[in-house]
This record gives sequence, structure tokens and C-alpha cells, in this order.
Amino acid sequence: MMPHDRPKAPLVHRTNEAGAPEPCPGMLAYMKRTTVKIDDSLDARMRHEAARRGMTVSEWTREAIAAHLPGGQHQDAAAPRRVFRSAGAGDSGRSDISERMEELLAGLAEGRDILAEEEGSGGRRLSA
Repeated sequence: MMPHDRPKAPLVHRTNEAGAPEPCPGMLAYMKRTTVKIDDSLDARMRHEAARRGMTVSEWTREAIAAHLPGGQHQDAAAPRRVFRSAGAGDSGRSDISERMEELLAGLAEGRDILAEEEGSGGRRLSA
């Protein structure tokens, strides 16, 4: 008998005395089912990533959603993404900064902004 030929077990909803859903041992009865519509390409990428991590698509989806929501136990999972997004936030537009680091730091130690002086702003004194 093939799996699709088997009769389906009846769906049983268990509730406690107050009428609230009650988890069944070994089952995910306490979970809500949500339908998300995605294209074939995203579905393939999602399934590939879940398989790569050795988890079910449902587990991967829960983890991905939790990582993008504020608060909760998975909040730290989103932290690296926030840090990564800040990369380049202080872009000066100059390509020689790393080569001149010693010179620029020495100027800062003297309270001078060498880059501002070079840009013709007359140089500003930095307070310590």
C-alpha cells in the first residue's frame, strides 16, 4: 500500500477544561498553520537551505521568521545581519584612508582633522 493510498487519520482537536488548545505528546498541536505563497525559485532555494542544514522546511521557516521579528529568543540570530547592514555606513568616499591611517591618527592625537584640512574647510580643531 502506497502512502497516498492509506486512509487519513481523523483530525482530533484536544482542548483543556477552559477550551484552550492542549498540546498532544509528541505532536505539534500547539503550533499554528500558516500558508505563504512563494514562487518556484524561492521554494527551491528554501528547500535546498533546509536540506543543507539538516532540518525540515517547517523548522527552517520558523527559524527564519523568528530571526526577522523583534524580541523573543531568536533576537540574537538577527544581530549579525544588523551589523552587516551597517558596513560602509562611514564611507568617506576616499580610497587612501587605510594607507594613511598612521598619519590620520597622529593628526587626531594633535586635535587636527587632516582630511577636513585637505578638503579646504580650513581644518577644524577637534576637542579632546
